Amino acid sequence: MWYWNIATLVFVYWLSLFLLDQETPKNHLISWVVLIVASLLWPLTVPRAIMELASKVESDNQKDEVESDNQQNQSSQVSSYSD
Repeated sequence: MWYWNIATLVFVYWLSLFLLDQETPKNHLISWVVLIVASLLWPLTVPRAIMELASKVESDNQKDEVESDNQQNQSSQVSSYSD
């Protein structure tokens, strides 16, 4: 039930944006098909987008940790040389 409620809300929101857009022709069938299909397939695309963003954040965090470790190793090597 929640699927249809959210799909309806998504459709109504995108429909309002579609109708407000002055450049999009309202009589092209493909525009309406895309609007309907996108509203119906949101449960597939949204979780996938979230997973991609999460993996990107995770890889960025790992990259930052590696860079931080490299900087610490370099600073410890410099301090050991100065002793």
